[in-house]
Amino acid sequence: MGSNKSIRSIIIPFIKKELYGKKFSAVIDITDMCNLRCRHCYHRNSIASDDSVSLAEWERRFATYRDMGIVYAVLAGGEPTLRYDVMQLAEDYFPFISVFTNGQIKLPEEFNRRIYLSLDGMRDLNDAVRGEGTFDRAVDNYHGNKRVIVNCILSKMNYSTPEALEEFIEFVRSMDVLGLDITFFLPQVNNPQDTAILLDDDERRAVGEVLKREVRRADSILFDTEDAIERSVNNTFIPGRCSCREGNYFISMHNTFKYCTSETNDCSRCRVRGHYYVPIWNFCEWWRFKKMMLSWTVAHPARRRMALHSTQPLPETHYTYESV
Repeated sequence: MGSNKSIRSIIIPFIKKELYGKKFSAVIDITDMCNLRCRHCYHRNSIASDDSVSLAEWERRFATYRDMGIVYAVLAGGEPTLRYDVMQLAEDYFPFISVFTNGQIKLPEEFNRRIYLSLDGMRDLNDAVRGEGTFDRAVDNYHGNKRVIVNCILSKMNYSTPEALEEFIEFVRSMDVLGLDITFFLPQVNNPQDTAILLDDDERRAVGEVLKREVRRADSILFDTEDAIERSVNNTFIPGRCSCREGNYFISMHNTFKYCTSETNDCSRCRVRGHYYVPIWNFCEWWRFKKMMLSWTVAHPARRRMALHSTQPLPETHYTYESV
């Protein structure tokens, strides 16, 4: 368990965000490198072959972000596990950390933070998007790991039938991880071909029915609400509201603010803007969901370590795949 001081460090900023809209979290790209070439990735046109940002520079940046009031850092990329030295350094500055990873490199148990593991369905669907062997490697690395929330983004590339989606949900349940988050693919304006892989209205409604059945279960592993699912399926969000931008800073690997996860997101087609929405006047449901959101978003923090960590990467092989 974290100390009382550590718990206060997230509860107080969380209340300030709810009451005054003050941001306390940031999605930080810590590298533009990646060991995969996923067909649907918003970052796929800007993947770098090397990374020249030093650990000393990241120390300076993290100190600045902490002074901005950030207490929760979401480490992204690229593939952040390729800069494990930066991930370790972040633990000296932020009491709460999450990381998005493709799961090809296993993070050691001492990195006791929330891990969002990207899977795109069962083996055949996932590997068609991410490369042969990626499903088995990710599952082997993180099966039974309570740090993990499986993250799945649906498009025509990895959605086939409601029955296949239900099979995937049951598989994730059998993985014995913390839970599952499912969203719809967001196209990029500079990739016209993205429109062709968007799910159509009938497919989204079928997905919505599967998700609503799951969220009603007493043992549901889904991170969502029925209201948010309905809004996402029908694209009926509160005008002018964006849960991503309202709640987070987005910071590029080049230390610049971004509009969202990508400057080229086609926001007119975004179905994540009302994700996790619960009307505040439904206070009991709102409070239940906010508590669940906190438990899913942050792991109990380790004590802050004052010494700098090793600059060595993880000892596993860095797998690389060509475009599928």
